[in-house]
Amino acid sequence: MAWASGRVASGGADSSFASSPTLAATRAGEHVPVLDGLRGFAVLYVLLYHFVSWFHGTLPGDMVSLVFRMGWSGVDLFFVLSGFLITGILHKLRDEPDYFRQFYVRRILRIFPVYYLLVALCVWLLPHVVSDLGPVERSHWYWLYLSNFDTELALPFHPYLCVAWSLSIEEQYYVVYPALVWRLSYRRWILLLLGLVGLSFALRGIVFFISASVPSTSIISP
Repeated sequence: MAWASGRVASGGADSSFASSPTLAATRAGEHVPVLDGLRGFAVLYVLLYHFVSWFHGTLPGDMVSLVFRMGWSGVDLFFVLSGFLITGILHKLRDEPDYFRQFYVRRILRIFPVYYLLVALCVWLLPHVVSDLGPVERSHWYWLYLSNFDTELALPFHPYLCVAWSLSIEEQYYVVYPALVWRLSYRRWILLLLGLVGLSFALRGIVFFISASVPSTSIISP
């Protein structure tokens, strides 16, 4: 089932997709400089969000925190950018005979070495070097990119690995999404995405109702 047939069936949907220079460049697998600026903004926003939290209780800190208290949304911006860019890459590779191999080899080489180096250091080395840092409990959740499911439920807060929940979500997305792009026509893919948007809102509501925790709805929901 070729994606081209999905474009024909969807009428002008694909032509409108290509009408934007940014979308067209992403679809062609080209570098889009404007997205680098968005990435930089997201990084800065998240860093400032965590930085100002150290100064709560002081007048300057409280004033600045009013501006940057939404800095957590920088992570959501990263998710949106990642989905947008990965979709362009998958669309470019879709008709290649080694579609899955090209995609997964690139992702593994880009993410696995640094991530597993961090996990290895935190699990095997740092507990023996940093006096107030105990052993990493239930470390298998980190090795398997599943820490987002366990962080809110059982895993204690870890000062270095606490950031792994967002990468776990992204790796889980990589497991499922490429197969959907490869298998579905353009029209069915769009319908699926719209359905997933509605489902995500419903799941967030259920998680919040069960746990009454706002962070849980971001960490353990799809």
